[in-house]
Amino acid sequence: MDPDAVAAKEKWVARKSRPSKKPEDFQRMLAKNPYARALATPLRRCQLTSKALPSFFLQDFNLMAHPETGIPWYVPRSLALAKKGEPQVLEEQSDLEPERKEDMEESSQSQKTPAEFTSALGYTVYILASQQILRAMQDPKEYGRKPRKKIRGIGFAQNGPPPRFIPDRYRQSKSAAKFLSAAGWREDMPEFILRLMRRRIVENLVALTNLKRGYVVGCSGWEDALAKPQIGAFLWTGGAGEMEEGMDAPPEFATLDITIGRKEESKTKKIPVHNLRRLLGKDKLAELREKLPSGIFKRDVVVLKHKQQAVDVEMQLWRLQGFLAEYRDLYRDLEETPTYEEDEDQDDYYEDGNGGEENEEYTGRYQISRG
Repeated sequence: MDPDAVAAKEKWVARKSRPSKKPEDFQRMLAKNPYARALATPLRRCQLTSKALPSFFLQDFNLMAHPETGIPWYVPRSLALAKKGEPQVLEEQSDLEPERKEDMEESSQSQKTPAEFTSALGYTVYILASQQILRAMQDPKEYGRKPRKKIRGIGFAQNGPPPRFIPDRYRQSKSAAKFLSAAGWREDMPEFILRLMRRRIVENLVALTNLKRGYVVGCSGWEDALAKPQIGAFLWTGGAGEMEEGMDAPPEFATLDITIGRKEESKTKKIPVHNLRRLLGKDKLAELREKLPSGIFKRDVVVLKHKQQAVDVEMQLWRLQGFLAEYRDLYRDLEETPTYEEDEDQDDYYEDGNGGEENEEYTGRYQISRG
């Protein structure tokens, strides 16, 4: 009962004080920085490459049971629409599985989910968020997969996911391994992921624009866009007309250098330029313009302000750009870069600053930055 003795014991088990409601300047800067927030996401390991990366650069797949048939399917649950206080759901029935109705009825009678499993079967796998990798997975010879024949009573004829998707703890049980190996995998998974990503970006851009607080600003041209304050990203649409030959469209990972601050204390900042014609596609860009009758996205250039409310959209646009990237410029540089055997003056090559340093290339108006 001695209060001093009790205080001495509880001193080392006391809970941490809650963070201050007034964040410091550096904390506010990090909260508005989409790249810092991307790097701060939890580390996860890609099941195909065994590389650990921040989960922002990976696509997650939850194994979930179909609510009607009980068949397990791999679903990109993080891209599902989540209402406040409710679990994440996919809007369309086809968003879970694209199987024919007769196959679904046949499989539902023979392969029910065991009672111990819930609607989410409890584990998540991660792979690199790249359309090229997802397309490569469709080839049955890739990643150690074998073409799956039509199983009697189950009805699956498409190729399933790689065997390494099944955790080791489940492989030890033959019944669990057999059940999970029959999980469904969409044959159109690359297009399905792309469709969901585009859908989320359109929804968020519409919601952000409808706030009418100046988070999204239409510009008459590049001179007007560069003069705007607090620029977070440039959204290039190319105008309301069709894509014309010779149009100066932004390449992958395009950036523009802008000068911020007064002349005495000015500094250069790189701003990403997102090509909405490529990222959203023709149909989704038309849908975005239709949902915003103000015509803001019919302008050639739209500025996304560097505000807290716009950070999520910036991250989604950057992630979609990485998902669609083909890295043609990177491959070209690798072909042109001399190797140790080809270049006898390798020391001079590195002394000139061309080897291992950040490489920047100017393509017309835009600048491509890559390591």
